Parts: sequence; C-alpha cells; structure tokens
Amino acid sequence: MILPRSCGEPAQRDFKLAGRLALLVALASLIAAAFCWPAWPGFMSYDSFLAYAEALHGITLANLPPMHVYLFDIFRPLGVGGVFYFQNFLIFASASAIFASLLSRTRSATIALVAFTGLFLYFPTLLGTVIVIWKDGAMAGFSLLGIAVWLAARRYHSYPWLAVSIMAFGVAIALRYCCPCCFLSACGPSKRATSSGHAFIP
Repeated sequence: MILPRSCGEPAQRDFKLAGRLALLVALASLIAAAFCWPAWPGFMSYDSFLAYAEALHGITLANLPPMHVYLFDIFRPLGVGGVFYFQNFLIFASASAIFASLLSRTRSATIALVAFTGLFLYFPTLLGTVIVIWKDGAMAGFSLLGIAVWLAARRYHSYPWLAVSIMAFGVAIALRYCCPCCFLSACGPSKRATSSGHAFIP
C-alpha cells in the first residue's frame, strides 16, 4: 500500500526518530553505568546524606526542599544507589532525546552525545557534581527532561506533552530553586511565534 506523501513522510520520519532515540537511550544507560561504577553506591554531600536520612526516618527539618527526600523514598527498594544511577541515567537519556530531536542523522546525534559526555570528563567540576552533589544531578536531569519533552510538544503540537514538560521543570525547581533559568530558556522566541512574539507550541 502506497501512502500519500503528506501522510507517509511524517510517519517515516517519526519511525526514524524512534529508532534513533532508542539507540541513543541505550547508549545513555551504558554511559550512566560507567559514570556510577567507580563510585558505587556513590559519594554524598551533606545535603544528599541529610535527604537520604530523612527518607529513612522521616522529614524533620525544613531548611532544604523535600523533593530529594521523596526521590530517595521512591527508590528505596533499589538501595541508596538507585537514586545515584537514576539521576545520571536521566541526564544522559534526556540529552539523548534532545539530540535525537534536533539532529536528523543517527551519527550526528551519537557524536553530539559523545561530545556531551566528554564535557564531564574534561571539566572535573561536572563529573564531581554528578558523583557527589546528588541534588544538583537530579535537578539537571529533570531540567534536561523538561527541555526534551518540550521539544516533543512543539514537534507534535501536543498540550499533554507540554504538561509533562512543565511537570518535569516543576520537579527540577522543587529540587533546587535556581532551576527556573532552564524553564525560562524554553520560553524563548519561536520562529513561528504567536502574535505576542513567544510561544511554547508553534
């Protein structure tokens, strides 16, 4: 059966995007495992250790946002390393989704992911953050997830995807209050903007 060009080409592009995304996410899972393995089950900053302790014994202080405590509680069946792997996987998987969405060739997206990974190896402050300062790692992961899902919302003109993107940014902000800059960057001018000049979905 031959589909009309207007119907067949978008479906073919979506199929290629899904395959490209699956490959990159699989690669991201290996990268996250490689980052976690030397320090498994992970080192912790004081803030991370406090959040882990409150996940075990209950929230007793109000000097830190409780979202990180909730993450530790969700992944408690997997042990303390569950959050450690999850947040690193979220960073690289979300970056993979962004590259898969922006770059039309699998090779280009793979090179972009490898270059992104290389930044963590070249700048020790980035590598140290994802290994030690878990709250920042989780914030970065959910921020990148929000951007990745926002790109999907724009691509498919989907308000449900937009809602998921806003929720991801909300979790990131709840983890660390300096995150709104990531959310605002996603609200920038669009090539096909509305009459006000700004739009989430063209």
